[in-house]
Formats: sequence, C-alpha cells, structure tokens
Amino acid sequence: MKLLDSTASIREAALSYPHPAVRTLLSERIKQLEGYEGYEIGELARFLIVEPGDAAHAVETAFGLDFMTDIDGHRYGRDDDYVPPAEWIQCHANGLYEALIITDDSGFGHVLVVASICMR
Repeated sequence: MKLLDSTASIREAALSYPHPAVRTLLSERIKQLEGYEGYEIGELARFLIVEPGDAAHAVETAFGLDFMTDIDGHRYGRDDDYVPPAEWIQCHANGLYEALIITDDSGFGHVLVVASICMR
C-alpha cells in the first residue's frame, strides 16, 4: 500500500512505481489535474495504491476514510443496502480498479487505486 498525498510523491510514483499500469494511470491523472491553474496536484487529490494482501481496515486507516460504511450506516458485506461512497468506480482494461471519493464541497478527490492480483 502506498499513500501519495503530495504533488512530489504523485509525480515520483508516476515515474517509478513498480507496476507499469499504475505509472500510466498516475501520468494520465497528472495531465488532467495540471489543467487546474493556480493549484498544485496535491491540493486537488491524493492517491492510495492498494495491492494484493492489503486489508480493508488498514486501507481505511491509511486513507483516513471509512469507505466500508455508507452515509446511512450500512456496512459492506453486512447490509444489502450498502451504497459505496465513491463518485464513480472504474475497472480499467489493464487490471486496475479506480474509485474517486469526494467527501466535501471543496471537490478534493481521494482516489483509491487497486492493483489487481494479475499485475504481479
């Protein structure tokens, strides 16, 4: 698991992260976020890259978000009415899953990137 919470760490991971698909995704997101003039990338979003073997509770702790419980208190895996807190979740063709979570009106994005087991 790797938390990227600054412009420098996001840019570094886009160049050196071990999985090529993660590097490509981060490079694409950097290009998109650079379009917001007057803001550093780290002021607009932070990324948490989750790898096989990372436990959900550890991911929540690292990210500081309880995404396993929805706004109505329904818990994933326990309640059929659970609704993920993500604005969107995308399964990329390269084996990555990406979820964008926005928790307030600022629009700051918490981006969860899950590296599939097939990427090892």
